[in-house]
Amino acid sequence: MSDSSLLDLAGFEEWVGPISMQGAQIKSGFGTLYFSGNITVNRSTVAQSLISGDALIWNGTYTITNSGHNYSPDLLISANVR
Repeated sequence: MSDSSLLDLAGFEEWVGPISMQGAQIKSGFGTLYFSGNITVNRSTVAQSLISGDALIWNGTYTITNSGHNYSPDLLISANVR
């Protein structure tokens, strides 16, 4: 997902594998985002990456990798992570 893109679940549920974010947003609203892969955060000169709403880490241990640095933090997770 690249600069200023938005994945808005609009209250629905969605499963995602590995994600690459660069100044992008994922909002689940009243839905749930199910993670089943690593998260890679690439440097953005436009915006910080954001994951908000409700998220569930599915069946495993995953890694968040950050490459580069323009914002502090480059990835903000305000989601309720279970």
